[in-house]
Amino acid sequence: MRDGLHARAERAAHPLVAGALWAMAEGLQHHAELPSTQPVALADPRPWRVVSADHQTHGRGRRDRSWLNTAATGLAVSVTLPLAAGGGPVPEAIAASRVHRVGLVPLCVGAAVRDALAAAGVETGVKWPNDVLTTTGQHKLAGVLCQVAEGMRSVVAGVGVNVWPVGSDEGHHSVAEELVAADRPAPEDLREQVLLDLLDRVAVWHTTWSQVTASTDPASEEELLGALGAMSLTLGQEVDLHRPGGQVVRARAEALDASGALVVQERSAATGELGPRSTHAAGDVVHLRRARDACHDGPVSAEPADPRARVASRPSDPQEVSGRGAPA
Repeated sequence: MRDGLHARAERAAHPLVAGALWAMAEGLQHHAELPSTQPVALADPRPWRVVSADHQTHGRGRRDRSWLNTAATGLAVSVTLPLAAGGGPVPEAIAASRVHRVGLVPLCVGAAVRDALAAAGVETGVKWPNDVLTTTGQHKLAGVLCQVAEGMRSVVAGVGVNVWPVGSDEGHHSVAEELVAADRPAPEDLREQVLLDLLDRVAVWHTTWSQVTASTDPASEEELLGALGAMSLTLGQEVDLHRPGGQVVRARAEALDASGALVVQERSAATGELGPRSTHAAGDVVHLRRARDACHDGPVSAEPADPRARVASRPSDPQEVSGRGAPA
């Protein structure tokens, strides 16, 4: 893997991407088994440190959901992303200036996962805020967890990907199964290929995010939001937003804002008419579910019963990145 990252660094078109890939290669730590890669990475959040494991025994998800990982079937990896471009220490003032847009980081990491799976031959999209699903069938293949590290100078991005099938579990979907369904062979080194492509694309998307947050040109932000919106499986769809306390908001998902929050147009429960717009941060939403009894343009993935691809965090310390761009 280190040789592959070094080779990608040498071919990278942008020097910041090259530097990130080289730093990842030098900071790569692989384990046969860990309770979870995320706390290991958070304990020493050096820029571009990569912690991966063949088997996670206690992977956790958003709002403390479980993520089950059968040995050697999937990817479990955490990458420390500095809150500025490059791989060196981040000045506190620069890091603070980017905090309000940290909520875009999980979406950028989700976009990197989507790109890596496309390179493997599987087309996917990003379900707001942290899931990666197939574009046909809406099968969940991956999830993303981002947590702000101590000092708020970096974000640790955890990614889980279902690469190989797990026994006879009908609720589990994997990259290999999607390839077989499309009459394409799954190479023996599929896990390694997906991980290498994932780290490569994380470096690219992080560089883009860093440049946008450093820019005063609103066009660059609009371009990034447009790119993220283009791969969204949520925008334009009818959804039910489940809020803490049991409140459910029926709405049409309209846009992403600069903090990564979801902008929706609420639908009146009494009349069914679309009404005012509201903005919802990831930390304020328990579930985003399909509006099952509504007329809408296409399906929005419901939260699947199977927990294996759930990757997110408990809402306590360390703090999870919310759509507001600040810790939830």
